Amino acid sequence: MSRLFVKILNKVHISNRQTLFELCFLMALGLFPIIWTQGRLLAGFDIPIFPNMREYLSHSFFLWDDRLYLGNPSASIGLIFPVQVPWAIFESIGISMANRTTIMLCAMFAATGMGMYYFISVMDPTRQQLSRLAAAVFYMFNLFSLQFFSWQQYSLIMAYIVLPVCLGLYKAAYEQHRYRNLAVIAILSLFITPQYTPSFILFWGVIFAYTCYVLVLGPGSRIFIVKFFVFSGLLAIAVSVPFLIALSSLTVVPITAWAERSKASVDFYMSQASTINIFRLMGFYTWGQENVVPHYSFGEIYFQSPIMIFLTFLVPLGVFGAMLIDKRPPKDIKFFLWYLPLSLLLTTGPSGPFGQRFYEWIHNTIPGFTSIFGQATTKIPLLTTLSYAVLLAYLISQATKCLAKGKSH
Repeated sequence: MSRLFVKILNKVHISNRQTLFELCFLMALGLFPIIWTQGRLLAGFDIPIFPNMREYLSHSFFLWDDRLYLGNPSASIGLIFPVQVPWAIFESIGISMANRTTIMLCAMFAATGMGMYYFISVMDPTRQQLSRLAAAVFYMFNLFSLQFFSWQQYSLIMAYIVLPVCLGLYKAAYEQHRYRNLAVIAILSLFITPQYTPSFILFWGVIFAYTCYVLVLGPGSRIFIVKFFVFSGLLAIAVSVPFLIALSSLTVVPITAWAERSKASVDFYMSQASTINIFRLMGFYTWGQENVVPHYSFGEIYFQSPIMIFLTFLVPLGVFGAMLIDKRPPKDIKFFLWYLPLSLLLTTGPSGPFGQRFYEWIHNTIPGFTSIFGQATTKIPLLTTLSYAVLLAYLISQATKCLAKGKSH
């Protein structure tokens, strides 16, 4: 048993006490949602409360749900594994609804930091403790993640957790020809693929963009990389095919009938956002930008306190400082340097630097973009936050090296 434990630790790069301490520290930070719940039941955002999860779970395995209106495709099928199964287990052993919520949020919050910690470990061969720990803490405690964690948006939470893990597995797999990683990616995609159309598109969109980037600028056999991407995608689809049937049924409606109605709604909410607030991950209207009354009781402090304003701009401005420290960053870092402006541009919508015309062009050119993503400030910043965390780790890594060189001289 002890040998097996050592092997597991080595697989995830836990080779010393310092690393083990950092992982324990991230798990301790994962208890932060206790502050939100305090033994009370939180009302989730667009998430129903399940007083009898075991009965609800029995219906979720069907592709068709006849309990609402005249029946509709099951929208809860994608939440079976990440939410409903553990919730039903907690219910069966007598844990209260309030405590169930707290346990789920704490576990997911800790998994968020540990997922980013793993990704930075793969990205940075030197595995500097400070850089990967800083990236993990930022990935947990930024205004975008705290927003949807407090709302219990499980679909976005799962995408937020799984994306860096799968990117790390994907990078390690094609570089070292680890085909077993494909099976792990396919299993983890179960937590994203069937749940939520935006999460599905963002997840595979990043992997596809990274694959294209590696094909153009990366090392290794291009034929192998193409085969690797196709095989990983087919394997994930094969695992998720029962869920994708329900997902496709749910996607047809918003792309067609709701297109213009969605755009009208999006126009209103996106008009409340500003580029400068989107840059610091506060683009959603509930923060109370412009003259809107803040929906958060603590929202005003981020617009009135000079200290808080400085802190919210510190990381976004600092990551671009990586270009000043190293004008020839590694190719993986270049990918995120290019991907970051794209995610910001797609998030800003009509309030962005290209204004209404660019937004209208996206709406008219990409079928279903506005309908599927809706209020982009609640979804696409997932990519922005991922880029910020990676670039923050690189900035700290380079700054540490510069300081070490200075001391040696």
